[in-house]
Amino acid sequence: METQQKEPASATKKELDLAKRMGYVQGVCESVVIIDKEFEMGKKVMNQMKVTKEMAKKYANPKTFEAMEDGIFSQKNEQKLEHKHTRGR
Repeated sequence: METQQKEPASATKKELDLAKRMGYVQGVCESVVIIDKEFEMGKKVMNQMKVTKEMAKKYANPKTFEAMEDGIFSQKNEQKLEHKHTRGR
């Protein structure tokens, strides 16, 4: 008797794209958390890698995003960035 093995359900293209995006954003966010003391460098990494705060909140691990809120996205750092942009104009 031949036994047929069921193939595992293949992921759809949409699911694969979502998984790739989540992995990419998570990697960028983890890098930024590691260099947290270097605020300007963290912002530059986020900008260069085209990852926004909204993307980080949506796709990054909640613990990673929480660390970012305490660091790069903290009110103190956000004000520092705003001040720099208004002063440079």
